[in-house]
Amino acid sequence: MNNQHFNRETALRNLVSIIEANIDIQGNKQLMLLLGIELNDSDIVERALELGALSQEPISDRNWYILGQMGCQMASNDNSNTSSSPINIQDIPE
Repeated sequence: MNNQHFNRETALRNLVSIIEANIDIQGNKQLMLLLGIELNDSDIVERALELGALSQEPISDRNWYILGQMGCQMASNDNSNTSSSPINIQDIPE
C-alpha cells in the first residue's frame, strides 16, 4: 500500500468518525453510507443503514462536493447520478 493511499484512507475513516459523531446533521447519514461504499467497508455501510441512511435517495450536491474533495471515485461521474457499472440491472438474467 503506498503512502498516498494510506493517507487518503485514513482521512476518509477520520471523516466517517466525525460524521458519525454528528449524524443528525442533514446529509450525514447518506455521506457515511457513501464513504462506507468508497472504503469497501461493510461495517460502515451497515452502521449507516442502521442509523437511517436511505440507499435509494439521490446524492445531494453537498455530498457530491465532499466526495469530490476527498478524491472519491464515484464523484468522478460528473455529478450525473448514474452508475459507472458496465452492467445495468435490467441486463441481469432472472
